[in-house]
Parts: sequence; C-alpha cells; structure tokens
Amino acid sequence: MSRNKLIIFFILLLILSGYYLYLNNNGTKSTSEPYAISVICSGKSTENLSVMKSGIEKAADEMNADISFYTLTSDNDANQQIELLKREINNGANAVLIMPVDSPNLIKPMKEGDKIVPVIVLQSSLSNLSDLVNISCNNDQLGQNLAKEILQKQNSSQRFVILNRKNSPEFCGGVEKVLKDAGAKPSYLDFSDLSQDAPGHAERILLQHKGEVFIAADSATLELFGKAEKVLKSKAAANTQIFGVGRSSSIVSLLEEGVIQAIGVENQYGIGYLGIKMAVDRINHIPCKNMNINFVISDSSNMYHPENEYMLFPFVS
Repeated sequence: MSRNKLIIFFILLLILSGYYLYLNNNGTKSTSEPYAISVICSGKSTENLSVMKSGIEKAADEMNADISFYTLTSDNDANQQIELLKREINNGANAVLIMPVDSPNLIKPMKEGDKIVPVIVLQSSLSNLSDLVNISCNNDQLGQNLAKEILQKQNSSQRFVILNRKNSPEFCGGVEKVLKDAGAKPSYLDFSDLSQDAPGHAERILLQHKGEVFIAADSATLELFGKAEKVLKSKAAANTQIFGVGRSSSIVSLLEEGVIQAIGVENQYGIGYLGIKMAVDRINHIPCKNMNINFVISDSSNMYHPENEYMLFPFVS
C-alpha cells in the first residue's frame, strides 16, 4: 500500500471512529445514567417513614437510582395521589413507588400506570391488586400476634378501645378476631384531630377512659397517645394501657420507659430497600413477585433481643 493510500485509510478510520462516538453519546442512553424513580407517600410528611426512607436511599445508592419523594398536602388524599402518579409517569419517571391510601379509586390508575412504567405498591391492604407488585407486611397476622401479646398482659374482661380503625382495617381485623375469640368486645374511637390542641384532646380522652386498654392502628396515633399518657403519668393522673403498631424514635423511647406496653413493628427498612430493587429489576424486564415482609412484637423486656433491636434501632451498626 502506497504512503498516500495509507494516509487516506487512517483519515477515513478517524472519521468513522469519531462518527461512531458521536452516535454512541447522542443517540443512545448512557448506561451510567441513573434510573429516575418517584416515591409517592400517603401523608403530608415523611417523618414517620424515616426507616423506610433510609432503605430506599440505601438501595438507590447501590443501584444507581435518582429518587424523588412526594408528600401530600393533606393526609390520605386519594385524588392527589392519582394526580401525582399520572404526572410523574408523564414527566418521564422510569418507575414509581406508591404507598396508596385505603381507597379503591387508586386501583385502576395504578394498573393503567403499570402498563407504561413499573408501579410498585408499598404497604397496601387494598384488595384486587392482581397484576401489581405489592410489598407489604401481613397486617392481619401482625394484628393477631399483637392481640395475643395484649391478652398475656391484660385480662380479656378489660375494656379495649381500638383507635383509628379506618387507618389499618386489616391490622384491626386481626386484633378483633383474637379479642372476640377470647370473649372481649372492643369499642372504636376515630381520632382525627390535627389541630394544635390534639395532645390535650388525647389527654382528655385517656382521662375519660381510665383503666381501659388502647390499641392504636397507626404510628402517628400511637405516638400521640403515648406522649399524652406520659404527661398524665407525670401528674399521677394516668391509668391506661397503650399498645399499637408503628415505629418512631419517640415510640421506641416510650416503649423503653414503659409508657407504651408493647408494639408491633414491620421491617420498614426492608420494604424501602426491596421497593427500589424490584423497581430496577422491572425496568430491566426482570419479573418480580409480591413479597410479605417480616415483623416483630416487642415490649421493654425484649426490645434488645437481636431481631427486635434490628427493627427498633435500624441505624445502629
């Protein structure tokens, strides 16, 4: 090959190489580009979701995902969740994690959205979620196990008050089954006071129900009534027993102090971590199945057992 032909050959090779690099950088998505995953919460704040949020962020860091969290302007607003779901899909999210409120109106939008991008359902007790990946705790069994713990500490002839049944009907169904089988007849109290006087309102309710056993169906209610009981104890005016489901740093402190007698805690860190993992798997066309997450029942006597400690203090190495 002559020198001129060799020069021409190398020039053409450089031109082709440059053209290939241009197409690779501009015509295809970079494999290092993070997955855009939106997380739609069921309330106004992520304060009580700190453990789940940590699981989400840990998985996102490991799996190259960029996470956007969205809270609601009012708690349990199904219409706003539907609007957020549609908006995030239209705005190009690669997947959506949603903690749906207890409304059947969400089922159709979630299923329609899942045909466009993966929609992963977290902590839902909604029925008819077939065709959707759902990561949750067996809340009925959690309720039954907590009720059995309560009956080990309290006589079935006691008066039992279930707080905010509507916030977790599956959990409360499990509680009711065990209590009723033992001959107890629980009553129900819907506490929806979101005003600044909510702590004082909770204190007044506890004073009106002295000697009774309260069972809170969600962490916000459990924390509120636990704090109210602590205030009353400081005035030597308390005489109620508090149980419930959920975890926060305040709830754990109240449990250790004996203000709250026992709690049921699901593996929220695992729910968050697996939510992101399954979202990334489905983005990459890897099939996923529904998963039930484990839970523990804990009181002050066993809160430092290894499994319980992991659930109650997930940030302690």
